[in-house]
Amino acid sequence: MKILLCFLFLFPVFAQDVVPEAKPFSRILITSEINLLGFEWKDLGLEKETQFTAPLMRNWEKWLKENLPKTVGEAKICETECLAYLSQWEEKLPEAISASVDPLYKDVLWLKISMNIRRIVQNNIQKYIWEGRVLLLDGNTKKGLAHVSLPREEKEWLNTPQPDVNKSLVSRVYKTPLGAFPGLNQKIEMALPLNRVIKLVITGQRNLGDVTKLVEVLQSRGTSLGLQMEMGEFSPKEAVMRGYYRGEEKSFTDLLSQVKELKSSHNYSLVNEVTGDTHVIRMVKE
Repeated sequence: MKILLCFLFLFPVFAQDVVPEAKPFSRILITSEINLLGFEWKDLGLEKETQFTAPLMRNWEKWLKENLPKTVGEAKICETECLAYLSQWEEKLPEAISASVDPLYKDVLWLKISMNIRRIVQNNIQKYIWEGRVLLLDGNTKKGLAHVSLPREEKEWLNTPQPDVNKSLVSRVYKTPLGAFPGLNQKIEMALPLNRVIKLVITGQRNLGDVTKLVEVLQSRGTSLGLQMEMGEFSPKEAVMRGYYRGEEKSFTDLLSQVKELKSSHNYSLVNEVTGDTHVIRMVKE
């Protein structure tokens, strides 16, 4: 009996593999765009751009992995096949992306870090000036989740060998967006992946305030869908908007059917129509 108990202790019969908890966002994919203004990579003694950008990307990836939001599975640099997919993704309208998301890129976040670098050389002094921006995009819909402008920075080096300048410049450029990263993480932890994009046209309004009021009502009623509306075009005749949400395709139609009137600068009855892929709300003054 003692031997049997020892055997069960060493080899638990009911041991099971632990299944990792699914995260709302599968990955953060990191990309960079470094634009040289007035000089070329060869002026830095470099044969190709990656000699400068690869250390930046590795270190940004390292920071994100060490400070990964709880809602994200992993952080990775976007390379080769990923860059090819991104190129096609950027050319598509949000509606086309949400209608057929590649399963390999479902629920991803795109983190795009862009920098402009200017170089001034005079009397053995090298001066570099750089600034940029960080974009955070929802991969399912192309919805912008954050846009941060990075501060203008500059640094001079006097009688310094070019390899040493390059190394120091990479270190400084790497640090430039770090101040924005914690804020991006907070936005990520508050967000959920979206999976639908619709086009909405509003007509019959008397002014922009009427449209704004209607959008407020829709977003308030659509909180369970995570509904977010963005203005595309506005004219006295119509307002063209995009709506981003998560859920079934008919969820937005169901939402519109619940909103039948609006009190704004005037009292309106709301008439909903669908024309092709476009939802239309006609505001009829009572």
